[in-house]
Amino acid sequence: MLKQGKKIIALILVAFLLLSCSEGGGITGTGFDDQTVGVITGFGSVFVNGIKFETTNSKVTLDGVEGIESQLKLGMVVNILGTINADGITGIAGHIIFSTDVEGIVLANNVATSASLNILGQTIHVGAETQFESRVASVTRVEQVQAGNIVAVSGFSSGDGNINATWIEVKSAAYNAADEVAITGIIKEATSSTFKIGELWVRYDNATLSGIPNNTIVNGLFVEVKSKQGFNAENELLATEVKLEGDGTKKYIIDEGQKIKLEGFVSDYSSTTESFMLNGQKIQLTTTTEFEPDTVALQNGMKIVADGTLGSDGVMNAKKIEIRIESNTKISAYIESVDTSSNTFMVLGSLVTIIPTTTFSDEEDDDHAPIRQMNLGELAVDDFVELSVFYASSVAGFVATRVERDDPEDGALIVSVEGDVSNIIIANMEIEVSGIPIDISQLSEFKPQLGDRVEIEGVYNNQVIIANAESEIE
Repeated sequence: MLKQGKKIIALILVAFLLLSCSEGGGITGTGFDDQTVGVITGFGSVFVNGIKFETTNSKVTLDGVEGIESQLKLGMVVNILGTINADGITGIAGHIIFSTDVEGIVLANNVATSASLNILGQTIHVGAETQFESRVASVTRVEQVQAGNIVAVSGFSSGDGNINATWIEVKSAAYNAADEVAITGIIKEATSSTFKIGELWVRYDNATLSGIPNNTIVNGLFVEVKSKQGFNAENELLATEVKLEGDGTKKYIIDEGQKIKLEGFVSDYSSTTESFMLNGQKIQLTTTTEFEPDTVALQNGMKIVADGTLGSDGVMNAKKIEIRIESNTKISAYIESVDTSSNTFMVLGSLVTIIPTTTFSDEEDDDHAPIRQMNLGELAVDDFVELSVFYASSVAGFVATRVERDDPEDGALIVSVEGDVSNIIIANMEIEVSGIPIDISQLSEFKPQLGDRVEIEGVYNNQVIIANAESEIE
């Protein structure tokens, strides 16, 4: 039986991956003590996985081009090379590296049916914590993204055509001739002139090959494809360049004996061999592997942080697995109180706890410009916030994974909750959604069952949301 750790809150204090940058866009551990690979959750320095990295003398590289810290965005997956201090929550960044996973044409928006986009034949999975930005005025939500839009994505992927998006930006409304599009992933179905990445066919017979072993395209290579030529009549992307990424099998180069902290989504888990894949890296569990929390069983699709060392066989032996509990409830409401000393605030009569990995963002409104270094201390009573939170009946209140300060739509005093029905009180025509009381007496046709996923809108009064006609069972 695997040895497992303690405490749910321990899952949020994580560092990331000990690596460094190579010519092929990969990562190797040269010249730095530590490397952290993860999602940017805040600024004022750069926060990644609960660690505050000082960036005063940091080098920043974005898609192979030297940049500046202000170009980094919330939700981007970055590689931070530097030093993590002994406290585990502060450090110094020597080099911050960002690489887009895909930037190209949206082929379909399936958010309503499967919470995904199809971009250049890749399935982009969208979640409650995916950060969304847009340079197109008519597109303000991911649901409004249209086929033909040009969209950039950062996230976690093993290169198989599926990307768990942490950051999405709509770059333009439509493709223009000579615009460059780019995609990374693993080659399959290779011929002397074409191959596939995900469901995208690429024609490479006139492309420059960079770093490709023996200058020969073969199945299984992890590559970046760039194109300034668009598609031909057969809907094949005409590659301008095909470049080897990482070690050629996955995005990251990891040296033998290197200590690693790697975040991603579990795939190919086998309880028989006690091994799984994480972003293309094989992870081996041992009898001494610790789990945090010890109340949740490892399974495919779960987001985790694996901490260990790479062996001579290329397999990472896990010392510790930190399971990330993802949000299961969305709340839009007004702040009732803030307590920075306890890292909490109140909405809808419920306590919301901030953790080191909580992402803060701020939208511009009539009263102020957006604050880049947004944090709990900037929140005030009566601020309107949109939250992604985790609810469990065993936890007092909520744990926030994402906090966004915004303007309410049309200035209305409408609040909303999206979550699971956790209790039904028939006599009072009342239900609870993720523990929040909802008065449904005005909705004669609204008959949710225990466990149903519902979206409630209404007015908050006397510690209860009075649901309106916009409420629905999903």
